Amino acid sequence: MPITKLKTFSMDRRSLLKMTGTMGIGATFIDPETLFAKEQCEFIITDNGEIEAQQSGQTLQFWIDGMHLVGEDENKKVTSFSTLPSRCNITLFIDQQQSPLSYVESVVLMDENNQTLGAKYFDVSMKMHSGHAPYATFEGIALDYTKTYKIVYMLREGNRVSLKTATISNPQLSRFNTTWLPEEMKNDFKQFLAGGNNITPGLISTPFQYYTGNGIDLHCAKGRFTDIGSDGEFSCDIDHMHPDDDDGKHYMRYFIVMDPVGRLLGFHRRDHNPANKSQSYTTVTKKDSPWNAPFNVAKLQIADIRDCPWVQIYTEDVFDAISRSIIRLR
Repeated sequence: MPITKLKTFSMDRRSLLKMTGTMGIGATFIDPETLFAKEQCEFIITDNGEIEAQQSGQTLQFWIDGMHLVGEDENKKVTSFSTLPSRCNITLFIDQQQSPLSYVESVVLMDENNQTLGAKYFDVSMKMHSGHAPYATFEGIALDYTKTYKIVYMLREGNRVSLKTATISNPQLSRFNTTWLPEEMKNDFKQFLAGGNNITPGLISTPFQYYTGNGIDLHCAKGRFTDIGSDGEFSCDIDHMHPDDDDGKHYMRYFIVMDPVGRLLGFHRRDHNPANKSQSYTTVTKKDSPWNAPFNVAKLQIADIRDCPWVQIYTEDVFDAISRSIIRLR
């Protein structure tokens, strides 16, 4: 998943509300940097020079879907399939626990001119099973990939608020990022990404783009959930895109389920089977995912499917495709 660092500011909550008022769409929001310049808030230094997903409150993880209708040709000329601005959905996740003493009260998304594009409001009771603040999703947002956008999380702490800010510069369609995969899985993908089809490492296939000339009929991720338990266990049957070949160079290898921002929920790695000549499926479960040896996930965040409004499923065929689809759960 993409990730960006957070800056933290602190000020009196009532003063902030008095200055910002109600944050409706299109309203101007006074960003914390401006308040700090006017000496109306404090800057809390939290930067330790590293970016790691498990550092609570240090980073903001996000995922952008959409933005398919605007792009560039080989001459860097902007092209479009529509006269409308490219619309997208953006989902945010901050590694912040909700408690009566400290909880995320609101999330604001704004443009370069501090115009509010979207706002979400929470209370202390709104939290994931892990205790984290909920995903914040803004749907149908018109983002310009040449612009910069700002997110502000307001962490309420009694009569004060901590304003955690992050910027997203040049937003693009989020990609399958090997940075956050277990090391052994990452090593497996090196062969695929170095096999002549490494145009952009981590690029995923969609109905709009493929590594090779293969079409959606041959390389399309399809899956269905057969069970989701109250304890977070699940079972998802993911179809094979095609049968295995004879020499082990082109077969369905990885089946992966991720949360809305690209955190792992479960995966299955299968071996080549030349006898598999029929279209079939592989089941991914949380229980059977090899979270232990040989897959070291000590530094990874493992998501909980009970918190996910939708999930991403991926299939990978070793040779020329990583395909994805989305399954909405509620």
